[in-house]
Amino acid sequence: MSDLIFKLRVLAFFMRGAFEQWKAEVWKVDLDATYCCDGRECGCQASTTRDLYGWHLEKRP
Repeated sequence: MSDLIFKLRVLAFFMRGAFEQWKAEVWKVDLDATYCCDGRECGCQASTTRDLYGWHLEKRP
């Protein structure tokens, strides 16, 4: 039983982290603003937050 409780606590830890990341990267930003830069610094081609996460949503089954 203690293994199950520990595993559930680890799951809660991961979910809190994922929620905080989502809140910072998606909820609190303009979805049509560039995700990181103007496209010259990292090769992102000035993708917006909507472009980035839309691509991930389409690629996932």
